[in-house]
Amino acid sequence: PMISKGADLCIARPPTWETTGEIDYYYWYYATLAMFQVGGPRWEKWNAALKTAVIDHQRNVKGECEFGSWDGMDPWCKAGGRVYATAINCLTMEVYYRYPKVFGAKTDPKKDDKKKRTSRKSGRRLATAETTRLRRTAGNTL
Repeated sequence: PMISKGADLCIARPPTWETTGEIDYYYWYYATLAMFQVGGPRWEKWNAALKTAVIDHQRNVKGECEFGSWDGMDPWCKAGGRVYATAINCLTMEVYYRYPKVFGAKTDPKKDDKKKRTSRKSGRRLATAETTRLRRTAGNTL
């Protein structure tokens, strides 16, 4: 229920390129990550608005030094400028390539349990090896 309410808040304030102070790349990034996880029609609506706001405003005049970048338009750009704007917008547009969906993901309990057991065994082996190495270097004072 809380996730759904949060998604409703985000979809009520979708990305729009309004130079009157509505541009907030930082918000767009984290809200995109959240909306991607929620999925469904709200994600589709959010993603369409995001593409319009971000892709349509990327600098695309070949030969310009700014080609492929975004202008620093949000409140956080005072510190990071064009570099921040371009980095955060690239990361925003890559959310669905960089993060797996976690809500509603089906898992195989047997595989998960096996991964945990293997991880614990590996951790014990590493801890034992590190303890042995420390004892050798400390003259067996541990």
